[in-house]
Amino acid sequence: MATPTNPIERLDVPELVVEAQVHLSGLLAHPVPEAAPLKERHDWFASVFRDLAVIHPEACSTVADYPDWFAAMDARIATERTRGGAS
Repeated sequence: MATPTNPIERLDVPELVVEAQVHLSGLLAHPVPEAAPLKERHDWFASVFRDLAVIHPEACSTVADYPDWFAAMDARIATERTRGGAS
């Protein structure tokens, strides 16, 4: 018997990843129309990004990637509030 080229250990992935791949395939096969209400379009894109994050976590940013981001956003929000531009 020949040695398998793809041992099961290499092919075995968590069920959550398989479910996300199937769900993503369905989403991409039926994109939301551009004329759809904004909430419907937002939900479709959010689902696509969620599935991509599950399938490819190595492509996701973390706080460690942008350590100063939260402080910069807090400063920006504070500046906008003093100008009266943010609520």
